[in-house]
Amino acid sequence: MRLLKVVNGCIAVQIVQRQLAGTGYRYTGCRRMNYLVAKTTMHYNDLIGSIGVGLILLAYCMNSFSWIPKDGRLFFIMNIVGSALACYASALINYVPFIVLEGTWCLVSVAALIQQLKKTNRHV
Repeated sequence: MRLLKVVNGCIAVQIVQRQLAGTGYRYTGCRRMNYLVAKTTMHYNDLIGSIGVGLILLAYCMNSFSWIPKDGRLFFIMNIVGSALACYASALINYVPFIVLEGTWCLVSVAALIQQLKKTNRHV
């Protein structure tokens, strides 16, 4: 969320909220007599990160309810794609802890998929 405008003065909260109604902006609070007004929009990195995290959570839920096998290809692929997208979104905003977390998640998922593929090929 970006700070777009600071409205100075002692304007009543109700007036600020009424003026912002239907504009896509919202009143976020008062600090030192400044009313912070921010526009709530989704940016590219938010969209990419949301898709990535959504895939990871979907894979986890599907695995937890045994809708997909825990060592199945779909589970690993969803984790790889999801964590790669989340890592990319974290890189876009330069948030190193999540770059490390999601990058590691992706690498571990790739290694697990390779191991599972090797196991499958031995049985064929």
